[in-house]
Amino acid sequence: MDKHKHISIMNFEQTICENLIEIDYSTFKDTYELNSARMITFTAYRTNANRFVFDLLVNENFVIYKGEKFIIKNAVSKVEGQKVSMDITAYHVMFEFQNHFVEQLDDDSSDKKKKEYTLSQYLEYGFKNQKTNVKYTYKLFGDFSKKIMVDNIGGKNGIEFIKEAIDLFKCIIYPIDTEIGFYTPENFYKRSEEIIRYKYNTDNVVATISTVELRTAVKAYGKRRDNDKKKKYEAMIEYVSPQAEIYGKRYASPINNDDITSETELKKWAESQLQDKPKTELTVNYISYKHLSPRDTVFFIHELMNYNTELKIIKLERGHPFVQTIDILTFSNELEDMVKIQQSLNKKLKAQDNKFDYKLKEFNHSVSKNMKELIHVGEAVGSVLE
Repeated sequence: MDKHKHISIMNFEQTICENLIEIDYSTFKDTYELNSARMITFTAYRTNANRFVFDLLVNENFVIYKGEKFIIKNAVSKVEGQKVSMDITAYHVMFEFQNHFVEQLDDDSSDKKKKEYTLSQYLEYGFKNQKTNVKYTYKLFGDFSKKIMVDNIGGKNGIEFIKEAIDLFKCIIYPIDTEIGFYTPENFYKRSEEIIRYKYNTDNVVATISTVELRTAVKAYGKRRDNDKKKKYEAMIEYVSPQAEIYGKRYASPINNDDITSETELKKWAESQLQDKPKTELTVNYISYKHLSPRDTVFFIHELMNYNTELKIIKLERGHPFVQTIDILTFSNELEDMVKIQQSLNKKLKAQDNKFDYKLKEFNHSVSKNMKELIHVGEAVGSVLE
């Protein structure tokens, strides 16, 4: 068996590392979500055979799985009769970058606060002067030569700094241990040879469309002015999405960005913050001995729902290799691919409407023809009872 499939526990000082046995592998779940989460959860039972390593299941110790480090953040101890168990939730070591604080650029000159950065320059600033126990590095994959205007760089913890990079440079992050990769979408996703097809390797497909959070207009404010009572902000706009023509004006709560001083940039930012399209999610189970990775694209076919398109994975939930489990894949309209799904849904609904209209016309034609054969259509005569 591959040793990386075993789960090992390492102490905080990284001086002890032992394989953990007596795990309920049916409870194990490895969860990945694009630019958002990477964690594992499982339940282990204490026995005479694993007492020493079981006692290492405490907060801030490491879980080693498939060569990657995860840090225990939630440990729930349970006692049921003679059984002692521990429910573990451990997050990828990358998220400890939140303990690093990126100092704000110390430059009081107003004309130098706003600067243009490439992603490389932006990350070079954010990753320097790390004072935490774990040191992080970064690597770029793809062309990030375009410069982006950034106001007042820094003043955030490491993870907040990375999330800002995702928003500014439209990149995808994927860590390998303490090295955080920054990818263009074109360099991140790789076309797989797998095809997900209804009744072949999936039997459960859920397409959800929600307009609960849909908003088509928002008031946005830029940097606040300190000494101007007449004009409190450097920039103020009211952005109305083109989708308002379809759904009407639906205002989101006002938003503010102290890093923006021009209305042009504020409009671009407001547009990026608005959820102006219905939220669409497609979730399928994947029944196969082969496993997909978060970086795979798959071709999805569902004849009944009229799906026939290539999609990118944004969320992947899978069990442990020691037990046979079904992977759960999620695709969302956060990516442009879901436009194809919405088009398929609309196409199917339109086809149903056309089919109904055709059947209705056929029915009316048939009734009219039969009636003409039975009766002669003449003048209508009415009477009134007094």
